[in-house]
Amino acid sequence: MQKIIPGILLVVLGACASPSKNDQPKVELVPVTDDSFLTEKDKYGEMFRVLILDKSYIVKQMSGETEILKKKDEAGDAEQFTRFQDLAARYDFKDWEFTGMLTVRIHPHRGEIERIEYVPGQNPKTWQASKLFQEDVSRFAFTFPRGMITTREFRVRYKWRIKRRAGLTEEDARKRAVEFLKAEKQEY
Repeated sequence: MQKIIPGILLVVLGACASPSKNDQPKVELVPVTDDSFLTEKDKYGEMFRVLILDKSYIVKQMSGETEILKKKDEAGDAEQFTRFQDLAARYDFKDWEFTGMLTVRIHPHRGEIERIEYVPGQNPKTWQASKLFQEDVSRFAFTFPRGMITTREFRVRYKWRIKRRAGLTEEDARKRAVEFLKAEKQEY
């Protein structure tokens, strides 16, 4: 598991963490229940949906509650959400919506994730979002209410919305887009 960033105050889905001595910036996750992504009918056979917004990171189980459950990991959710926010700050020169669907295979004896791959044609538009979705699902841990592993493979669908920074002019947005593309080119 990755090291948790020290000094950040976290409020995860309404549960408060103890205050930091350093009074660092606060990351706040706000629960969302009325988003159509979380309530729309399952067309793809996904077991979990993950929605990432500017102040929210939500994992919703869509089916299979009697066979498999995701363990709560509020610190991990908050840490991963911080990674999403860092990348969103680079992309906020326009409105974006990244979607992807992963197939997750569970080891039949240990109950740990054995393989993660994208459903063909369900990759996000950018490799950065693709990588973050894979990293996020790879940290999931599960419990099995029946005491045995009966679900070996399932799907997780992601949706990540990034809103354009408020007050950004068209010219500033264009400049930021060019700077972003130049920085991405240099990373290769």
